[in-house]
Amino acid sequence: MEVIKIEKQHLELIAKLHKENFSDEHTTFYLGEDLLKKYYKQFLNRQDIFFLGIEKNGRIVGIILGGDKDILAFCRKQFLENYKNLLMKDIIRSVLITPYFAYKLFYERIFLKFFYKEKIFDKINLENSYNILSIVVDKKERGKGLGKLLVDEFEKVCKENNKEYLTLSVRKSNKNAISFYKKVGFIPYKETNLGLYLYKKVI
Repeated sequence: MEVIKIEKQHLELIAKLHKENFSDEHTTFYLGEDLLKKYYKQFLNRQDIFFLGIEKNGRIVGIILGGDKDILAFCRKQFLENYKNLLMKDIIRSVLITPYFAYKLFYERIFLKFFYKEKIFDKINLENSYNILSIVVDKKERGKGLGKLLVDEFEKVCKENNKEYLTLSVRKSNKNAISFYKKVGFIPYKETNLGLYLYKKVI
């Protein structure tokens, strides 16, 4: 088992890992594997973007993706612009197959947005930071310290690039993930209608 840099040849394995292990609370869960490959491809070979994985017996059993938050946002925007037609097809398919998805989109993106007041726990300056966009470990490999290994490796990336903080966001309903992040040293600083935002000082 080793930590590797994710390359183009790993995208099919990563799309499968994502599809099989992300919670249905995440919008990307409803994307097909072909579109997921295109999604992750947007982040490859970008300055200030770091995409690491754990390889075991020819399988990718965990990934972590992050870096400069503005570049991450640009990559996501580019994905939406480049594949909006395919994205719409996957969303329509998901609405037809899973009516709960349509309800979730309305409740989370429209209702809660207008009726939930943002909470700030810590007004810390996080300008000198990298952000974790995605982290996932194969369900069959959980409980073996792989999640902590991925976070530790990303902390090394932060230190090598003189970043003082590591940040991330997680859905408030994802109690297991929140418990894990707190266990490895992350501290909540903001809460929105959907998410909890956390940070960790690394240098």
